[in-house]
Amino acid sequence: MKKRVFNPSGCPVPPFPYSLVVKAGPLVFSSGQLATDFKSGIAAEAAVDPRRPFAAPYAITRQTRYIFLNLARLLEAAGATLDDMVRIEQFVLDRADAPAYFSARNEFLVTDRPTSSMLVGHALEVPAARIILDGIAVARQEGWAKETFTTDKVPVNVRAGYSLGQRVGPLVFLPGNTASDFTTGIHPDARVDHTFWFERDITKQTEFILKTRRVVLEEMGLGLGDVVQAT
Repeated sequence: MKKRVFNPSGCPVPPFPYSLVVKAGPLVFSSGQLATDFKSGIAAEAAVDPRRPFAAPYAITRQTRYIFLNLARLLEAAGATLDDMVRIEQFVLDRADAPAYFSARNEFLVTDRPTSSMLVGHALEVPAARIILDGIAVARQEGWAKETFTTDKVPVNVRAGYSLGQRVGPLVFLPGNTASDFTTGIHPDARVDHTFWFERDITKQTEFILKTRRVVLEEMGLGLGDVVQAT
């Protein structure tokens, strides 16, 4: 599987030794994307006017739009589009930013959305940055096409908008999963009665997550024994 590196003109160039996009066979991997020009901090197009700090759109909305416009250019250089993404990982500084982020993200990821994980961190490398994200796409001209999978046999976070599974060639990508019913919080089957000492939250939630992952994989003709990487 041949590796190719893309650093297309017109995209901000980081002062660090990493590639913007790497293509291995039909798979396209993007580096982490921040709303920065790597010169003045937050890019002017994504910055909030200091004279009107509370004027819409929010900082997270501005940064999200900037990132996805830039990501689209990067993917295009490698023969892919945002619609070809099969996996996306997002790191935010404040979970309160999530609703505005998803609203802005869904302007760009409309159908067959990629599998997704979101984590809350403590700091990003660029001051005032609210989010960094990276992803994996599949180049269409290579003959691989992504197949989006869903099922009603496990809870789905329909508000966040992501797929339960994406199959491309021999590979399957699953989203991050929490032990939630996405309605009341922690799923009843994963809750612990703290009146007693013999159960722990981490154990019940892990068991629930693995159970739902098994269901999804079996629906796709696979099993937990076929998993090659977990985060």
